[in-house]
Amino acid sequence: MNIKKISIAFVQIILTVLLLLSGFLLIYTRIPGNGAVCDADQMIYFLVIVVFTISSIGLLLSTSALFSNSKWKKYKFFTITLICLLTFLIFSTRKIMFMTKGEKEMMLVSDDFYTLEIQLYKSGDFFSYSFDGISCEAESLGTYEVSDGVLKLIFKTKKPLLLGSLYTIDKEEVHCIDCPVSQKLKLVEK
Repeated sequence: MNIKKISIAFVQIILTVLLLLSGFLLIYTRIPGNGAVCDADQMIYFLVIVVFTISSIGLLLSTSALFSNSKWKKYKFFTITLICLLTFLIFSTRKIMFMTKGEKEMMLVSDDFYTLEIQLYKSGDFFSYSFDGISCEAESLGTYEVSDGVLKLIFKTKKPLLLGSLYTIDKEEVHCIDCPVSQKLKLVEK
């Protein structure tokens, strides 16, 4: 083997590893409950997107330009399929995961300085999104129970700072019993 073939193979391996690492990290952050991001994290997230984009384009260009022989057709097909599959999963994982939760039963929404949204599903699951109004957002998943006008949230993921576990439901208003910050939420039927 000559140096050119070895260097081409090395570049292909490096680009594939970068593509897989950045692709799986982007897919992981798109899974509901894993989307906790603060302002400082946005730059890292942006760099991962840039690495994914550059490695995708580089892998496509180098594969199509360098491996024009007919014996590399399977490798070209595999490379294009891998890039398309990772891109599809990055953009659709969140939607697919929410579709598996089932139909929304109701939503609890705040209109304070703190943004808080809790989506309750008929399956007994919930998804919450909170933004502290300054720099951090958090997501969490879990199950819920409603009995005697009290909503109890049971967290499967880390509980965000703004959320509590117990809420009282009074017509269209919901009040948090054990929140660190006093919160009034509106009940929105979906």
